[in-house]
Amino acid sequence: MKNIFTIIILLNCFIAYGQDPQFTQILNTPLLINPANAGIDQNTSVQVNHRGQWLGLPSYFITNVVGADHYFTSKGKKNNQRSLRNFGFGMMATQDYSGGTRLANTHISSMLSSEIRLNTLLSLRSGLQIGLGNRAFNGNGLVFGDMLTPSGLSGQASNEENISTTSRFYPDFSLGTILYSPRISVGFSIHHINSPNLSTTGENAPLPLKVSFQASTIISLVKATKTNQAPEQYIKPMVLYRAQGRFDQFDMGANLYLNPMVFGLWYRGLLLKQEGQSWNNQDAFALYVGSKWNNFEFGLSYDITISNLGSTSTAGSY
Repeated sequence: MKNIFTIIILLNCFIAYGQDPQFTQILNTPLLINPANAGIDQNTSVQVNHRGQWLGLPSYFITNVVGADHYFTSKGKKNNQRSLRNFGFGMMATQDYSGGTRLANTHISSMLSSEIRLNTLLSLRSGLQIGLGNRAFNGNGLVFGDMLTPSGLSGQASNEENISTTSRFYPDFSLGTILYSPRISVGFSIHHINSPNLSTTGENAPLPLKVSFQASTIISLVKATKTNQAPEQYIKPMVLYRAQGRFDQFDMGANLYLNPMVFGLWYRGLLLKQEGQSWNNQDAFALYVGSKWNNFEFGLSYDITISNLGSTSTAGSY
């Protein structure tokens, strides 16, 4: 039955509209959220994220993301006017598995951002992301109903149409902008502006446009030495709303930084949106614990499912 359940999920993926993978710890996936984040911290940074979702189900999800970005400063003058400054360049690789490992989505992209200083504290940053994606399905080893007997597998080939391994490459383009000061940031991004076709079987399965709104701030718990410098102890709340196709989602939470420890509490769902006849349109609470020293942070996050799926059967998400 495990294999049959997997087949049902995967076959529906061929005709359904796709959605992007996501991470609970949105503070730790800046390049995934908005390409304008490339170089925004004015240094060189690398982020590595892994997510295992609903590992208690036969058709679980595994997502890995590696991203890096670098900050450049341009101080050239032209006609006695300062040129655009604070260029950022980033690269990101994402690999997402669903249905165990049978359906794989791989995405590699590069990002370029630039900044306009509006005044001594306020800046406007814009970013462009150009990517190449691949969607592949591994049909080897699928088990169909006519291959089963009361005692198990019959050992005979199925009479169903053979589903072989298929693959599709597609281009992908995204844009983003961020208005920020040293303590407050507000951003807007649009992903998949070309709505690429993800079908591996010749059908029409466009990846819907995704729009998102982000906002964060830093609340200092101690007096900082400089206005543009993060304090040693602080709280960083963030909210993120995103909509893709007929689905939308709201994330909110905060991390508490008590050098060297980091603690976080997060919520994902839509409090005031009715789903069918129910108002229980909630997804999960998440707990985060980590440690940060110098320029390195390591953390572990666990999602407690509060939807109708329940954490008992799904084993939550890590």
